Formats: sequence, structure tokens, C-alpha cells
Amino acid sequence: MADPVLSNTSNLKPMFKIAEEENSNTNNPVNNINTISDSDSTILNVKPMFKIAEGEEVDDSRWETDPTTNINLNPVNLSDQTSSALGKIPTSTPMIAEEIDARIQIKFEEQRDATNARIAESEYAKLVAEEHAIQLKERMAELKSRNMTVDEAREKAAMRGPDALANFESNFASPEIVGEQKRKESEEWSETARDRLVARLNSPNMITSGITDQLLDGPFTLSEINTLILTDEIINPATSLLEVPVHYANFQEAFKEGRYWAASGNLAMIGIELTAAKVALKPVAKGITNVWKYAGRGKQKGYDTVQLAIKNETELYDKITAANKVIADSNAQMRSDYIVEYERRINSIRNDAGEAPISISKQDEKTGLFSIDTEKTREQGSMIVTDAYRTSDRTDAAGQNLDKMDLENLGMGTDNIAIPILKPEKLDALIAIAATLKKQNPNSFKRSKGKTLIDNLFELTVDKDLLASDELLDMLNKHGMSYEEYILGVVGSGSEAGRLLQKLSQIGRARPKSLTDMRQNQKLATEKSIRSIFESTVIRVEGARRGILVSSWATTARNITSAAIVQPMHSIANLADAVLIAGRSSDNVSGSVLSGLYTLGSKSTWKDSFSNLIYIFKDQEYAKEMTEYILKYPELSGQYKKMFDGIGEIQTNLGRGQATTRTGKFLDGTMSKIEDGVQFLNTPNRWQDHVMRRGTFVSELERRFKLEYGQDLQQLIKEGKIQEILNDTSNIRPDGAPSFLTLVEESTKKSMDLTFAGTPNNKLLEGISNTIVKSGVGTMFVPFPRFVMTSLEWMGDHTTGAFQVPLRKALLKSRNADLPEKMQKDFIELSPVQFNKKYKKTKDQVRKEAGSFTTRDREQITRNLVGWAAIYGVYKVRDTEGMSSDYKRFTLKSENENGEVSTEDLDVTAQYPMRQMSWIAEYLRRSNLVGDGTLDSWAGFDFKEVLETFTGIQARTGTTNIWVDEIQNFIGGMQAEDKENTASFNRIFGRFIGQYSASFFVPMTQIVTAQRAMGIRSDEMKDHADLYAASSNLEGQFSSNMSRSFFQNELFIAPSTVNALNERETLAKENPKRIKQGMKLFFGLNYYESDSSDIDFLKDIGWTDPTYSLGSKKREKPAKNYVNRELSKILPDMVDTAKREASLVAKKWRTNPYLQKTYKTETAAFNTVARQYIKDQFSNFKTEISKDADLEVNELALVLRKYKAMNDTSSKAAILKFRELEKREPIWSNIDDLEDLIFYGRNIEK
Repeated sequence: MADPVLSNTSNLKPMFKIAEEENSNTNNPVNNINTISDSDSTILNVKPMFKIAEGEEVDDSRWETDPTTNINLNPVNLSDQTSSALGKIPTSTPMIAEEIDARIQIKFEEQRDATNARIAESEYAKLVAEEHAIQLKERMAELKSRNMTVDEAREKAAMRGPDALANFESNFASPEIVGEQKRKESEEWSETARDRLVARLNSPNMITSGITDQLLDGPFTLSEINTLILTDEIINPATSLLEVPVHYANFQEAFKEGRYWAASGNLAMIGIELTAAKVALKPVAKGITNVWKYAGRGKQKGYDTVQLAIKNETELYDKITAANKVIADSNAQMRSDYIVEYERRINSIRNDAGEAPISISKQDEKTGLFSIDTEKTREQGSMIVTDAYRTSDRTDAAGQNLDKMDLENLGMGTDNIAIPILKPEKLDALIAIAATLKKQNPNSFKRSKGKTLIDNLFELTVDKDLLASDELLDMLNKHGMSYEEYILGVVGSGSEAGRLLQKLSQIGRARPKSLTDMRQNQKLATEKSIRSIFESTVIRVEGARRGILVSSWATTARNITSAAIVQPMHSIANLADAVLIAGRSSDNVSGSVLSGLYTLGSKSTWKDSFSNLIYIFKDQEYAKEMTEYILKYPELSGQYKKMFDGIGEIQTNLGRGQATTRTGKFLDGTMSKIEDGVQFLNTPNRWQDHVMRRGTFVSELERRFKLEYGQDLQQLIKEGKIQEILNDTSNIRPDGAPSFLTLVEESTKKSMDLTFAGTPNNKLLEGISNTIVKSGVGTMFVPFPRFVMTSLEWMGDHTTGAFQVPLRKALLKSRNADLPEKMQKDFIELSPVQFNKKYKKTKDQVRKEAGSFTTRDREQITRNLVGWAAIYGVYKVRDTEGMSSDYKRFTLKSENENGEVSTEDLDVTAQYPMRQMSWIAEYLRRSNLVGDGTLDSWAGFDFKEVLETFTGIQARTGTTNIWVDEIQNFIGGMQAEDKENTASFNRIFGRFIGQYSASFFVPMTQIVTAQRAMGIRSDEMKDHADLYAASSNLEGQFSSNMSRSFFQNELFIAPSTVNALNERETLAKENPKRIKQGMKLFFGLNYYESDSSDIDFLKDIGWTDPTYSLGSKKREKPAKNYVNRELSKILPDMVDTAKREASLVAKKWRTNPYLQKTYKTETAAFNTVARQYIKDQFSNFKTEISKDADLEVNELALVLRKYKAMNDTSSKAAILKFRELEKREPIWSNIDDLEDLIFYGRNIEK
């Protein structure tokens, strides 16, 4: 019988060495091949040569490999072996018939038969056997030349080990067996293709499994299907992205098992998949972007509108510029005088500062007159207002120069560029205006000693009230000059700027306070960052962390969901606002009502009110084009920065790019890269933010423009009249209407408010928000104070806004604070005649204007109306049968094809403002006024629950309250060296550090969610405490609690570890599972299985988390789990009994006056009795089983519990006594030491 061949024969060699000195190579054939004896050895590795001579020193170093990473180069198995070495989940696993899809089995049999037929037809096995026969003859001849039999050679090989023996058996196998083996290998190749396809069909990657399922129904072979799927895995970015959770699971498993090489291989695979996805995504993303643009461009209305506006504006500007030049040329002396005076003033300032003079002009040799030299002015293009105007030493309380501040507030945009007047066309426009004014007011331009042309223009503008007149506005429009450009042209110093600002504030043309504050904050932050490494590094890290917290796709989806709730509410409020604006035009109630009804019935009112939804969800192109066109003007550029450049401004403020030292530059470069990465991660979030803001801004501006001015903003812009609009000319802005700059400011604020990124109107909330942000560390506890405060104000407006308005007006009126600030003192001190003369208004008129609704008043009233309508809708939903008792959850019912009804709960905590409105609706449902009077037994009425709902602070598990509550104990503990207090602080502080550190990994937690969605990771509520629980002693509290957050988010825990954990022990027999994790991943929606009827009942009568409130309070986990497990067993019976007991009392309530006095309603009586019954019974039961529970705990934990039961005084004294007697510190893991401490403490207590 011939020797069997058991493995690879592709590396068979015709020669091998017996002894090192022998190197014969005979080709004599061996006649009797079958004399080779049988062998049962297993061939483990094939080597081309080996030595068997006794005493020979063999060098095998070139064949030695790491057995854990050894890869057999058999081409059939190479892919699987590579995957195994990298630690991937095997794609080829043994299959049993029942596990193989019938379609795959059919295709496998077809391919196997076809392969066998080809092999038979080509006589492949016969050719392999013949080739092996030739090689075998050569080997036998070599044995003969050495006077060695096959058995002797086998014995020599066996002495060298199994590898050498396996190599021998392979080289001396019979040709027939070798040929048969090759045929079997071809068959195995078909089996491998089958197994790979089975693995792909069962892949957690839904795209891979879906494509496999579809292709199996086609006419493709196994190999063709595998090839097609492999192609998809390479070029399809979605497939690559879905492979990331799989690779990450493999990484976690490999790292857990200590296979670090395999773990690194999986990280590399993640990088490859992400790179492939990025490369493939570029054209896909471009296509999606084009589709989105096409879907959101309307009919390219925005582009067409802007292009037409630019065309008409340019034509009009060219005509005006030509006309101005004619007038300026005819007043060449005035122009020359102005240039000389302006240049002289600049050089006087520079001389005082010790700087060299500059020139901005050139002189005509013939006339001797001066004109602007554009080349010279171009060199001074970065000059700002504080460089071009003289300032005094006036300072405010903070030491800032008041003149500089006033000049900056007159500057163009936010960069304060001071040279628009140095452009020849702008100077011509100013001279044309000055010539006109001189002709109208010749006495104002008479030459006097020390007076310049600029001085004359300033005095005429300010003292003659020209600044507030329509005459000046129309003149500016006629000559194509903006209001701000003219102001900068007539101001000569910082003190004059202050006088102008007072006038500008009176007529509503001053820079909005929000922009002034923004620039001051930027300036202060920049100065601080340059001085402080803490500001420029530590605070920048905190800023990056805040960006990371909102970088997940789920956050973007939740923001969009929130917008889908908030924006329609805003649209409806717009309708009410339009009615209020229309009603103010009449002096009587009936007229106001009729005007309001007429406006409400207008089609344009509805269109304008709901245009925000059109611009956000349909016509984004128009909103984008219009926003950028309007806000490109220097007067409005600050609004653009405020709306879109928040993150970039924060980076600049905190010192980005401003480091000067080597260390500082290194830190700045590192932080800059991190910030850029955070910016990239936030791309989806910024995109949705910008879409929402643009849509809100344009719709609000168009709506307000029509309501206040009675004209169509879009049409005027098309006609090229943007400069007239910006200048508030009389043909655009009606008398008494707010300035266009005010409309832009309020529209910008609205766009920020509705994305909860604006500044609160309430000064208290604004102050709190600013304090937290400016502190630098406050955001560690409240990461997004602006969102918290703005959302608080938003909810306040929607619930009590209409009541706040009259209350605020009454309070302000009592001290005349409702009047404009400049009038408040004069309203009291001046007589009616004097007041009328100064302000051109009577006191009654001013008082009436003060009593009318402001924009803010109308906003609060309309929001209040809409808010209660929305809350009523939520109330009706919550009042339906079968709704979850937890106000945060909404129960959704579904019915399958068999008529079976199933339920699931949607937690709306992340869908602002649904949780808040649901809380109010549930409050009403339980109130005495309109509900069932069960507020006393409602857990939602708990202060911490209210705080968590309306501020977003996690009152029970959050770090903020824990830190504040426990810090006093920590300080006391450190002073007295009490181990219990120190351990308590370590526990709290460790948890805080852990939560803070884990927050940097928020984007990666999406992988864990994806793993749950793909079935890789369990969706059960697992008990993670065993992973991070501290030892029974007081030591190690910091490290164990710091790791808690990392274990809870499961980011660094292998799926197999999590899957093996026990479920969390709760009062429920079966804990609800996380469901629809894909909805959470892609849409930010948190679904859960509905609670059991018993748990829901406990929530209904007052316990938000029954396990936390009613379950075991034991610190030791085994004892705690034991108690909760036993409680869950008796819960159904206990609930049934509680319901029966409560029903008896509720029934008596109907006829018992005492009970009616005690409980407001029958339901209140039922809930209160049931709640008390369960509370008492649970308490009694826990007492009864306490000793049994303690049997689950080790002795050290029990002794430690007794020590912790002592009061602080006793424990501190016990430690001191222990040190005195033992002359050492107690060992907290030593039972004897703990018992000594307990003994000392109890004696002290006695």
C-alpha cells in the first residue's frame, strides 16, 4: 500500500541532502516505486530540503516562522489565512447541510461537477502524477547512491522531528495519491467558494448580505458571485463604511485576547476601508451635492435674482459715478482742500506716534490742485479707523479708550477699514454732496480761522440735524454713497465720533449692540490668549471637546428633527405677528380687528409666514444666494460673521496662529490640527445649521420688510436698489418704521435663536451664559450654556410669554424705564413745552409709543399662542389609552398581518422641545385644575427631574451636582484624613474625570451603535458594574470610577465580553431591549421595548426609575442583585394586591367626605394608597431577605459596611486611636484592621 499524501505538494523538490558533504545529483530511475512503506504521520509543513545524516548540524533558521502568523502559500487558502492572521472574523467556517442556503448548495454542486469534468477532460491529475513519478525516481536514485533504504531515510527524518518527517512523506508519496490529492484540492476550492458565499449571505454588513441574496437568484456561478461582491466591497463606499464596525469588533476581540498584531491589522483594515470609502465617496458626494442643489434650487431663482440685481445695480452705479465726477471736477478746489486736510490730519497723528509721514495724493503740475493717488492709497489699504482719526485719553471703568471704541463703532463692517473715502469715486461722491450742501447752506461753509472743510461738514451734519433728515438720506442715494461712508468722511476725531454715535442711536443707525459686544469679546479674548498659555491651550482643548460632543451624525439628525418641530411653530407665530402689525395701524379696537382679519385672509400673508419652510426644505439655493448678496455689504458684514463664523472666531480669539515661542508654536500647530479635525467632523452639523439660518434669515427679512415697509424686498433688489434700501431713503422706508439695519439685525437674531445659538433677550440668562463661557472651565460642567439659556427663554416665551409682556411693561413704566434711555431723565425734568421742542414729540406721544408692542413683545405673545396650541396637541396624544406613563416616552402601536398588536416606546429626550412640552402636558393631565389630581404621586414633579428636563443637566447621574454636593465632605475628609470621605471624593472625582475624558470619544461611539444595529453586539441592557466595580475596600475608588464611563459606552470593550455579561438586575422580569439601533444611528431616534404593565404601573404612581427608587440600596453588588432579583419575582403579585387595596379606598372616596377632603380626586386616592402600599411592602420584604442577601457578600465587604455605618466623628477618632496604638496606618483591605477601627469607634460612641 502506498503512503498517503496529506498536504501541499506544490513545493516538491527532486533532490534532498542526506549529508552535508554529499551533493550527488543522479537521475537514475528507480524501478520499484511502490516499495515505499506506509506512514500515518501528518504533514505540517513542506520544506524543499532536509538532512538526515547522523551528527550533522542542521541550520533551519531560514524555515523558522512565528506559528501564530505563519501563512501557507497555497493560493486556494491564501485569502482566508490572511484574514485569520489579521484577526478577522473567518469568512470560511465548517458548514452543515441545514445551515447552507439551498440556492448556494445547488450552485456549489454545479460548480463542483463542472470542475471535476474539466479536470477529467484535461487529465490534470494524470499529468501531476506523471511529473511526481519523475521526481520520485530521482529521489530514489539519490537514496540508492547513499546506500540507504526508504525505511532508513524515514527513521532519520523522524529523528529530526515531525516537520522533517512530514516533508519526507510528501516527497516520497506515490504518484497516484498525489494526482488524487490535486483533484481533491480543486473540489475543496469549490467548497471554499461556497463557504465564503454562505458567510457573505450571513454577513452583519446588510449591503453585502443583501447583494448576495439578490445575486443568488441570478444565473451566476459561485465564483462569479464572490467576484462581484468583492468588487462591491472595494468600490462601494457604503459597504466599506459598514465594514468598519465589523473590523472594529475584530480589533476589540483580538486586543482582548492579547493578539496585538492581529488587532493592529484590523486597525489598518479600518484605515483602508475609510480611505477606500473616502476615495469612492468623492464622486458620490459630488453627485449627491448636485442632486441636492438641483432639488433645492427651485428654478435658480436666487442666482437669477442676484445676477439681475448686480446688473441693474452696476448700471445705476456707473451713471451715478459719472455724474459725481462731473460735479467734483467742477469743484476741484474743494476736493483738493479736502485731500490736503485729510492727509495733514493723518500725518499729524503719525508724527505724535513717532511714525513716518505718508502720502495719499498727487499734485497736478498745471493747476497745483491735489487728487487721490490710487497707487499710494492701495499701499495704505489696511488702515483702520483708529489710525486715521485723532483720539484723546478718555477711558472707561475697564481702562479702554473711549474715543477708540467710538471710532471702532463707526467703522465699516467688523474690520473697521477706514479708507472708503480714499477711493476716487467715493471722494467724488462726498464732494458732490458737499457742493450741494454748500449751495443750500452757504453760511456754513464760510472760511474761518482753524475751521476746515471736514469741520464744516461735520457741524452741518450734526448741529443742523441733517443726520436724521430724509434730505441727507435721499442725497446719499442720489450720489451712490452709503450712510457709513459719509459718516467716516465727515468725522475728524474720536470725540466727534462720540457725538455722532449719540445722534445715530437716536435715529436707529448705530451699530447693533450685539456686534459691538461680539467685537469687544473678540478683542478681550485675543489679548488674554496672547498673555496666557492656559487660555491658548487648555481652553482650546475644551473648545475642541465641545465641538466633538456635537460631531456625530445622530446630533445632526436630531437638530433637523428639532427644526422640523420648531420651524412650523415659528411659521404659525408669523401669522399671528402679521395680524398684530396690521392691527396697530388703527386707533380703535374694531378697526384693529378688521385690519388683522383682512391681513389673515391675504394669500401673501400665508406665503410669507411659511416661506421659512420653503427656503429650508426646498429652495435652499435662493436663501443662500440672497443671504450672501445682502450681507456682503460692509454695513452688514458683521451680521454675516455672527451668523456663520462662530467656530472660526473662537479659534482666532483663543490664540490660533498667534504663538511666538517655539513651544507655543508647537502647541498651536497641534491644536490647530485637532480643531481642523473637529471642523471636519462637524461638517454635517454646520451644513444643517447654515441651511436653517439662511432660510430663517431670508424669510424673516422679506416678511418684516413687507409688513413694515409695504414693499417687496425681492423686487427692489432685482431693480438694483440695494443702496437705497441700505440708506433708508424716504421712498423705501416709511416714517416711523425701523431702519433696514434693524430689520437685518432682528432677522439675524431670529435665525440664531431658532437654532438655539443666539444670545438670550433676558439679561439674567444672558449674563449666566456669558459668565459660563468666559470662565473657561464652566463649559466642563455645562458644555453649551447658550443653548441651555436660549432654550429656557424659548420655552418661557411659549408658555408664559403673553403674561410677561404686561408685567414687564408695568414694571418698566413705574420708573420710566420703558422710554428710550436718552429721554428718561428729560421726561421728568423738562416741561411739556421744553420736551416737545427738544424731541419734536409730546410727552403723551412718547408715552403712547412706549406702550405699544415692540418686536420683542409681539414675539412673546405670538409664541405663547402657538406654544399652548402645540402643548394641547401633545396633551391629547398623552391622554390616549395605552400611552407610556413615562412622560419622556411615546408608545407606538403596530399590527402585523395576523392582527397581533405590538408596542414600542420612542424616547423624545433628544428631540427638543418634545420632552419639555410633554412634561407640561403631563403636568396638566395630572393637575387639579384640568387633570386627575395626581401631581403628588408624579415623579416628574421632582425638582431634579424638572431641572434635568428644562436645562439638560443630568440631575441624578450628572457630574455637576455630584461635584458641588460632595466637595465639602472631601475638604473635611482631607483635613481630618478620614478615609471614608476621601474615598467618597475619589469616587465622585473619578466619575467626573471619566465622563469628561470619555466625551472626547463621542464620535466613535457611533461604531458601537452600528455594531448593535448589525447584530454584532448585544442589544440587551447589560450590567457593566462587574467591569469597573471597585474592590470591597476603600482604596481604588478613583481608578474604578474613572473607568466607569468607558465601560458603559462599551467603546473599548469587545462584543464577546459585553455579550457574556449578565443583564442588569432590575425589578422587571425581562428588561426592555434597545431596538431599532439603525434609527438611532442615522436619525437620532431612541426606541425601546415598552415596559411591562407592572413597571409601567410603578412609573404611573410615582417612580421614574422603579429599580433605583424601590430596589436594593446595598452597596455590595452581589447582595444588591440578589435583592432585586427576589423583588422582581414578587412584583406581579404585589402590584395586583396594591391595585385591589387601592381600588377599595378609591371606591369609598366617592361617598366618604373625609377621603374627599384628603384626596382631590378618586384617581389621586388610588395612586396614593397604591404607592404607599408598595413602598411599605417592598421595605418589609427587603428587611426580611437582607440576611440572605448578605450571604452573597464576602466577609471583607460586610466588615467594611459596619465601618461605614459609623458617624464621621467616630471614624475619625478611630483612625487616630489606631495610629496611636499600632504605630502605623490601617490597611483598608485587612479585615483585622477594620474590626479594630470598628471597636475603637464604638467605644468612643459609648
